[in-house]
Amino acid sequence: PRLPFVASYLFVFVLEKSPGDAPTEVAPALGGPAVIPGGWHGAESGSRWTKERAGVWLRLGSRVRAEVLHDEPDGAPLELAVAVERERIGGGTISARAWSEVAADVPEALRGTVQRVFLAPSRTWSPGDHGVRDDLRALGVSVRRIWTE
Repeated sequence: PRLPFVASYLFVFVLEKSPGDAPTEVAPALGGPAVIPGGWHGAESGSRWTKERAGVWLRLGSRVRAEVLHDEPDGAPLELAVAVERERIGGGTISARAWSEVAADVPEALRGTVQRVFLAPSRTWSPGDHGVRDDLRALGVSVRRIWTE
């Protein structure tokens, strides 16, 4: 009450609560649009991850695996990282226009825990930058399935 409005502060805290449990596999039949950002698209048979990285909650085993597709028109290989929160645990290089698998070994300390697992492509491709009108997505990869074993 003693500070004028222009000298006052406003604090906003945005928190994300980790779930008490999570699946060991996310696929269209199990998850749907709410599980992986971007939703499931029939033409791609997977979820288009439209950001630089996107993640899902998984109960981790000893290894994380994902079936992925990138279909940039130029067809260059794409480096794809698998990370738990901010720590890269593995990844690989995938070819264009063919479903591929990337995998990463889970550190011993994380096994059995519920963590957010991210896939992060080394680049994205924007249709709007290449003359495709009204399509402002930044395409990353399509994900058909992600699981842990």
